[in-house]
Amino acid sequence: MSRAILLLPALWAGFLCAQQDMGVITGVITDASGAAVPAAKVTAVNRATNETWPVETSETGTYTVGPMRIGSYNVQVEKAGFKKAIWEGIDLHAQDRVRVDFQLELGQLAESVVVTGEAPLLQSETSSLAHVVAQREVSSLPLNARNFQQLAWLTAGVIPATSSRDRESGFNAHGQPMTQNSFIIDGIDNNNNVMGMQDRKMQVVVPSLDAVAEFKVQTSNFSAEFGRNSGALMIVSLKSGANAFHGSAFEYLRNDVFDARDAFNYVDRTGDGKADPEVLRQNQFGATFGGPILRDRTFFFASWEGRRERRAQTDMATVPTAEERAGRFSPALATIRDPVTGQPFPANQVPGDRFDATARKMLELWPQPNFAGSGTRANYINNPPWSTTRDQYDARIDHNLSASDKMFARLSLNRYDNLRGSVFPPPARGGQNNDRAFDDNDGRSVAYSYSRIFTPNLVNEFRYGFNRQKVDKRELSKELLSELTARYGIRGIPGNNRLFGLPQFSFGGVIGYQGLGEPGSMPNFKISQVHQYLDNLSWNRGNHNFKFGADLRWNRTDIYGGAGSHGSFTFDGQFTRIGFADFLLGMPASAALHSGLVGAMRFRNLMFYALDDWKLTPRLTLNLGLRYELTSPWFEKHNNMNQLELAPGPDFNKIVYAAYCGQSWSCRGLVSTDTNNWAPRLGFAWQIGRRTVIRAGGGVFYAGQGSLGADGRPINNWPYSRSVTAQSTTTRPALWLRDGFPPGFLGGTDAPPSNLNWIVWQTDFPSPAIYQWNFAVQQELVSNLSMTIAYVGSSSNYIMGAYNWNGSEPGPPATERQRRRIPQWNNVSLRSAYAASNYHGLDVQLERRYAGGLSLTGAYTWSHSIDNVSEQFGSGGGGLQNFRNFRESRGNSNFDFRHRLVAAALYALPFGKAGGLAHHIFGGWHLSGIVSAQTGHYFTVTVPNARQRLGATGVGDWWPDRIRDPRLPTRTADRWFDTGAFVLPRNPDGTWRLGNAGRGILNEDGAFSLDFGLMKSFPIREGMELQFRWETFNLTNTPTLGAPNTNVESPDFGKVRGTTSTPRQMQFALRLTL
Repeated sequence: MSRAILLLPALWAGFLCAQQDMGVITGVITDASGAAVPAAKVTAVNRATNETWPVETSETGTYTVGPMRIGSYNVQVEKAGFKKAIWEGIDLHAQDRVRVDFQLELGQLAESVVVTGEAPLLQSETSSLAHVVAQREVSSLPLNARNFQQLAWLTAGVIPATSSRDRESGFNAHGQPMTQNSFIIDGIDNNNNVMGMQDRKMQVVVPSLDAVAEFKVQTSNFSAEFGRNSGALMIVSLKSGANAFHGSAFEYLRNDVFDARDAFNYVDRTGDGKADPEVLRQNQFGATFGGPILRDRTFFFASWEGRRERRAQTDMATVPTAEERAGRFSPALATIRDPVTGQPFPANQVPGDRFDATARKMLELWPQPNFAGSGTRANYINNPPWSTTRDQYDARIDHNLSASDKMFARLSLNRYDNLRGSVFPPPARGGQNNDRAFDDNDGRSVAYSYSRIFTPNLVNEFRYGFNRQKVDKRELSKELLSELTARYGIRGIPGNNRLFGLPQFSFGGVIGYQGLGEPGSMPNFKISQVHQYLDNLSWNRGNHNFKFGADLRWNRTDIYGGAGSHGSFTFDGQFTRIGFADFLLGMPASAALHSGLVGAMRFRNLMFYALDDWKLTPRLTLNLGLRYELTSPWFEKHNNMNQLELAPGPDFNKIVYAAYCGQSWSCRGLVSTDTNNWAPRLGFAWQIGRRTVIRAGGGVFYAGQGSLGADGRPINNWPYSRSVTAQSTTTRPALWLRDGFPPGFLGGTDAPPSNLNWIVWQTDFPSPAIYQWNFAVQQELVSNLSMTIAYVGSSSNYIMGAYNWNGSEPGPPATERQRRRIPQWNNVSLRSAYAASNYHGLDVQLERRYAGGLSLTGAYTWSHSIDNVSEQFGSGGGGLQNFRNFRESRGNSNFDFRHRLVAAALYALPFGKAGGLAHHIFGGWHLSGIVSAQTGHYFTVTVPNARQRLGATGVGDWWPDRIRDPRLPTRTADRWFDTGAFVLPRNPDGTWRLGNAGRGILNEDGAFSLDFGLMKSFPIREGMELQFRWETFNLTNTPTLGAPNTNVESPDFGKVRGTTSTPRQMQFALRLTL
């Protein structure tokens, strides 16, 4: 990239501006005959700060005021020979184009005509689909964990992305992955850009609900001002100070004494013979305060919220029984065979003198069974602790340097500590995912804005943003890895003072057991930083509203990760048919070791746009836009990356190092920079009557970098990071557990060892391209009530997927390694743009603006999403069965929810309005609620042990054969689907083959939830009140069942023994506001 090109955006930044969180007021001024009134003076006045924005109408009588900050405005029109017209209380939201038309009356300017009605409900100026949640709803609706992100779920086309109790894991919008949503606070990027994200958290900072003025969710065909992501756009605006002082103080309290128990909770802590709710002690508290420093000129606002949560969670597991620890297994599970003779062990028992010495020592790590009665093989239950400490601070200053020069600055800080125990106490731990860990995660965000009004029609604003996120995820065990491996006789694993806990022991195959040790990604330390420079220009000329802009971002993530440094052993029953019996013999199916992962990763975004909102006629507006995005591939600061050359030719299997051809982005990132990312946008809004608007649009969008972890990048290659996996053969284990890893297993930096794992990226990797389109009709049904019906579609191409390029196809297991494309290597994970998806949906959105004490929003979505790759971090779905046939894996997306219905309401009870004692007793009561219902997402049925049976390492999810429709008319937790509809995939001669069942063919339980709130306000004095709140979540205590067991050979196949819903919980609060 030449220096001239890099300097161009910096030079442009001197006169352009950004207005993502602003809006405009536009309209047409006519006289009583309907003729246009040119040169009329139109002035918008912010009711809170007295800021004024004057403009004049064009020759056709049109005007546009802004962009202006969100808030409530009065608009007045003055013209000699006419009475002054004033429209009061017009609410302006982010990205709004509010249509306000005036018809002037003949008379003197000293006379005034005041319009007191609400501004029009119809979106008659834009083709995008959007939903605004105003401050009243933000602060009053019952939100579990008080996370405003959940309010996005009230939007048509939006589906909660979580199938667990995690309330912060985002959402899917119109068929796009949750990692492709974009979060903006005060016009500045707030996306979690940490490699690998972190615990599915979407945002860097999450301000307190009491600090949020409003947010707007745009879900389809938003303007060319926005890009880099293909999902929804959430624009959050924080409160700012005004000419009057305002503030609040609050405390929200939860205690499990008011809660219901989970449907599958069997723990009796009190000894009364009944299961108890999970332990919960939660306090959320904080305060806000804002007001003037200099009236009409300088304002401040500050907010703090703390959360202290102490709880327990219920974990069920399968642990070896006393009989199984002695080597005796029930024939009902499987007939175990002797790997030496190939014959069954006498009495189905592994002889004690054959036990591996290390395995014998490790038997003490599993706790004894303590539970029976779940109807599955689960025989152990525990309530490990879970504690969270969180503090969020936000402060903002707004200052008017003059009538034409304005600025603001904001600082947000987040402190987050989380300790989540695992099913077994350390050091056994239980091998669960890395969300069972100690987390020390802090975030900070800075925003600065300077705007200049050159003329009423030419507005310039520059913004700078910075966010920083620290992730420090550590093992639960406090004992060093080196101490534990010495204690249990696990050899050959290098230790250091940063590695704690045991190696990971996993048990798969037909019969599963809970594993041991730490997950491979521990420890995990990352620092992510983003510097953002936004610079755009807004120019209103006649019937055209032009915008031009640039968005430049410098991204970095510095990493230190364990990445498998503890070592891992997998036992899948290859030798005896039961994984735990293989463990007793010390015969792992595979063993892996990693040298650790260190890197300083960087990438750049250079984005530019131009758009025109062209009012062709007073009733027809065209939205035209063009965007260009130039995104570098990830590269390492010190060029510590390489990958294999996989293309046929003389350089095949050669190691290609970063910067091999120079210092360009492409040479350093080993992926060609995609320079062809032009994104046109086109739409129209046509008001065909006073109460009806037709909107349609389409555009091209480019997906962002996603949140792929560093272990999926070429820094995870030899010699910078060494990852080696030993695979067993049909007669020989990967290694003997008692011997551990042999000397030199990881090799050195002078020559790569055998069985090395590689990460390779497709060299010509284009940016994922998404084509979106929509057609919508909005109707104002009655005053303050509107309905929008829309069709939304999209086609996504060049989506990233990964598969083992070096994997062998099915064949004799004894020759698996010889059938690899490069036999000296183990797994060559190829990141390729092979995946694609399609989405079609019907949206219905009902909106009742708050009036008469009632606001209401409702949304219904019917949709169907199809793809051939599962969403990153999503549940269900399924991977490739056959990497030679991508189309074979085309099926229902794991986030494909066919139906979703949601509604929210806020109602002021009409009692006690007369004043006096009756008002204090019966007045000030409010009801609020959110109700939702949706169908379940899709999952895939699988067969275990593909490598040992098919002799193939290129198989992802191995499917069984489907011989009939597995859906049942009545589904229960004991029989979620017809298990007899699936059989093992064998040829007539008994050999194994790939199955035909397909990917994503069955869906989980649908969800129903009713959250309800009751509030009572007690006035203290004018402008001050105390509010009591009672809120309950999942009022009906309706459980949503979790995923069934999908292992076709498991004794628990088709059974469900968990829920994804939270049992009924209650919350009490006191709030003081002024």
